[in-house]
Amino acid sequence: MRSNTVSVIIPLYNKANHIKRTLDSVIAQTRPVDEIIVIDDGSTDNGAQVVKDLNIPNLSLIHQSNQGVSAARNRGIEESKSQYITFIDADDQWNPQFIEQMLLLSLSFPQAGAYASRYQYVLGENQFREPKIALKKFPKKFGLLKNFYDIAGNGDLPFLVSSMLIKADVFETIGNFPMGEKMGEDQDVICKIVESYDVVYSKNINLLYHTDADNRACINNLPTEECGFSKRVMQRLQSNPELEKAEKTARIRFCAAHVCHLAKRNVLAGNIKEARALLNDNRLWLKPLHKVFLTFCCFFPFSNRSLSL
Repeated sequence: MRSNTVSVIIPLYNKANHIKRTLDSVIAQTRPVDEIIVIDDGSTDNGAQVVKDLNIPNLSLIHQSNQGVSAARNRGIEESKSQYITFIDADDQWNPQFIEQMLLLSLSFPQAGAYASRYQYVLGENQFREPKIALKKFPKKFGLLKNFYDIAGNGDLPFLVSSMLIKADVFETIGNFPMGEKMGEDQDVICKIVESYDVVYSKNINLLYHTDADNRACINNLPTEECGFSKRVMQRLQSNPELEKAEKTARIRFCAAHVCHLAKRNVLAGNIKEARALLNDNRLWLKPLHKVFLTFCCFFPFSNRSLSL
């Protein structure tokens, strides 16, 4: 494994309209990546041809039958030869300084397992939205992020898989992305990393997360029950009695926030029965306002347009 080298892994499935923009943001890095691995996961459009036509020297295009985003990322991990691994979805963008800034953090905090930064939602052409990140206890511009679950349980995730630089040997400890799960597989990896390693966080916005892209998995796959990553957070919590009470509560609140999010999405989709079942979860006492508001929306669907909690 080459030291101080970076591989970027890009799962590609029917993103022909977006992959060039993503790759342009990768090759525009002020500190170039050493290896670009695109895993074409059985696309039925011409996305793979778009990649070929760009003729990027350090890019490998690997084809496989459609097995899902986890299989694509795991294949990329297997193929990578670098010390650090990054991921970016085929419809998102990095800001040019991302890799350079993360590597600088790795020099200042060599003991950490991963380095991460803030992101921004892209709603459409020149339309942006800031995620609601509860960073009140993180006044610095960068540093060790010691309260991930407390932050993520009270707002949006502070970072995404696509805004992380991860030491390759971390995956030897935590395992790869879970197979057969259509939502939350990225959060599974994030949770396992923050529970096992120091994570260094930067408040700089280095990822543009496009919610306006085609064929988004989080839109096409709407779970009606708690996702696997959240169940596993609870399993690890129950098998670790030495955790402090505040940390236990933070992790339960994180899972409760996830269940509220699923209930909200099911209300918006008109799946009222499924939403009510989710809202019966006894952990939601940690998110009382969300539970009351979403329960109200189940009984009065006309209010769904105002689902802003």
